Amino acid sequence: MTLKAEIALATVLLTGILGLVQGHASEQDVLSKSQVHSLMQTAHTPQEYEELASYFRARQQAYEHKAQGEAVEMRNRTRPKFIEISRGRYEDFKERAAKAGSQAMHYEQLASKPQ
Repeated sequence: MTLKAEIALATVLLTGILGLVQGHASEQDVLSKSQVHSLMQTAHTPQEYEELASYFRARQQAYEHKAQGEAVEMRNRTRPKFIEISRGRYEDFKERAAKAGSQAMHYEQLASKPQ
């Protein structure tokens, strides 16, 4: 195995481990999809908006993390077909991260408005 391949493998493994640790630590704070949907319909206090903003910031970070991992995969692939698959996944994760970031910003703005 080449040094480049060993570094890439170590990066992927470390990234995965860090993701598990972060995911484990925040599992108790995460809202379910149905709770988020309900809260989006009923939120009217700064605390509720902050809760939604936190949820969407966490989703943004998760998608950014997935995109980062896919970027590593894309660099390590050699066959064009698999490079394109990785590129598509990378772009999808980046798009989802941007959408979640926009939603978080929206709820952050609502939370900061005087009631």
